[in-house]
Amino acid sequence: MHNLYLATFLLLFVSGALHAQTPPARPTASTPPVDLAERIRLLEENLRFANQSLAKSVDDLLWYQKLGDVAIIDKVRYDSKPPHIIKNPTGQGASNPVVIPAYTFVSKKFEYKIYQDAPGGHSFNRLDTKLARDSREDIYRFLARYLSPPAAIR
Repeated sequence: MHNLYLATFLLLFVSGALHAQTPPARPTASTPPVDLAERIRLLEENLRFANQSLAKSVDDLLWYQKLGDVAIIDKVRYDSKPPHIIKNPTGQGASNPVVIPAYTFVSKKFEYKIYQDAPGGHSFNRLDTKLARDSREDIYRFLARYLSPPAAIR
């Protein structure tokens, strides 16, 4: 049994030593360029792309936050047919459709009630007038439709 462990150890040691002696891989397209100016240009381009992507994500989030209470917001893509006249039919992406991103807004059910000339102005909802008691009762009825279990109105 001891010889089996020794043989396994030697096999792993030798194979590890052989792999350690392999020459380094040839540079590929993903290898960064050696020229410092070219590297800086590529970094600036990547930073510009990341900035635009982040700005677009923030813009999307702002639409959802501003209109999310009154509308259902969704992003869609409209794809056209490929162009009829292609100047370079063998070029990269020559037959790709034109993609137009857009937002869709579908209004949500929004219920409200406006109290005209209520006594007390903005603070008319005190319990010392009949209109105030009725408005509270309306509010409780509205909430009872959406609360589970519905609360009894007193």
